[in-house]
Amino acid sequence: MTETSTLEFWILLICAAAYVHFLQLSVRDAIHRHANEDKSEPDTPGYGLYAIESVGLLSARSDSNSAGGTHEKSGWRFDAPTFLSGAWAAYEKIVEAYAEGDTASLKRLLGSDAFGVFEAAINERRRKGEEVELAFVRIQPPEILETDTDTDTAQVTVRFDSELVTTTRAANGRVVSGDPHKVVNVRDIWTFTQDKSSSDPTWKLIATNAE
Repeated sequence: MTETSTLEFWILLICAAAYVHFLQLSVRDAIHRHANEDKSEPDTPGYGLYAIESVGLLSARSDSNSAGGTHEKSGWRFDAPTFLSGAWAAYEKIVEAYAEGDTASLKRLLGSDAFGVFEAAINERRRKGEEVELAFVRIQPPEILETDTDTDTAQVTVRFDSELVTTTRAANGRVVSGDPHKVVNVRDIWTFTQDKSSSDPTWKLIATNAE
């Protein structure tokens, strides 16, 4: 190797080393920025399954006078923020329980008619040997559309907007519906009810509608 070619070789080697070092710094900075961005995001329901009991599932018994107002009748109170926190958790729990065929959880959270519909769909799926794969990407904060708390049985209608990936597969693994690589936007209108005279604070889902 001549003196000139040797010099060019070392120059190229030094340049390559510098470039590799630059890439390492760039990757490190990107990871650092990403970590800081993640830390800056507030913890919100809907990202990872909430324990229903931890929010007192849709409990309306609250002495709070926070935004959204309260309605009092015979000691019964409706607190909108508390309700929405529970509704957010219940939505994710019910959808996932349906996908998993978890009828025990659904029976606790649904009214009898709604449970009958869900159970029939799950049984039909089992009969066909089909399985549902579901993963939430995001659930937006729910919005109350309508309330009726003036009767002995209170009802609240809520809108949920979510992004999820869902796929139904046959017993042989063939995709029957959905797409495992596609995020879909879903808007659900759900109605919950609660018996004011009951000691059970659980609001139960009695009607669903998708827009």
